[in-house]
Amino acid sequence: MKKQLFTLSVVLITSAVCLAGTKTAPINKLGKDKMVTPTEELFRANEFDLGIFGAVGLGNVDHSTNQVSVYNTDHRKIGTITKKDTVHHAWGGGGEVDYFFTRYFGLGAEGDWLAGHDAISSVSGNVIGRYPFEYGSWAWAPYGFIGGGGQFDSQNAGYGQIGLGAEVRFKSHWGLFTDGRWVIHDSFTNYALIRTGVRINF
Repeated sequence: MKKQLFTLSVVLITSAVCLAGTKTAPINKLGKDKMVTPTEELFRANEFDLGIFGAVGLGNVDHSTNQVSVYNTDHRKIGTITKKDTVHHAWGGGGEVDYFFTRYFGLGAEGDWLAGHDAISSVSGNVIGRYPFEYGSWAWAPYGFIGGGGQFDSQNAGYGQIGLGAEVRFKSHWGLFTDGRWVIHDSFTNYALIRTGVRINF
């Protein structure tokens, strides 16, 4: 029995010495390490946007009031009447600046110009909400906004507005957008405004 134990001990010690001198290579079935590049978000938080657009107003867009003299048959002036002129559609454009605090919410300011009876100039501000869908090299986002501003033409007026739109964006930090809104005047007839343009984001 002692002989057998001695022989077993010699075998174990010899094996241990042999293994101690052998370097064990790490098993790497995957081969080379692969770096995973994170996908760039095209709609980001702390984002600054600049946009230019063309626009068309649909409905009773422009209003002007003229004082017209009234004469009798002897061509003598007998008084004046107020005549209101309305332009049903008006084309134009403008520019905008937006800032998004998060991917989903931001503030915007815009200036519009439409060619009505007189040139219609307006400035407004909006609260904007959007929901982006990312696809790697491009993305799109439906959005909604609500706000208000002032119109400056032959008669000044304040207004509110609410609208919906969508933007398609590409990796080179630019995109295309289109939206529509309902303009609610405090003194004139309400009308629709449709915009289409280009945005550059930083």
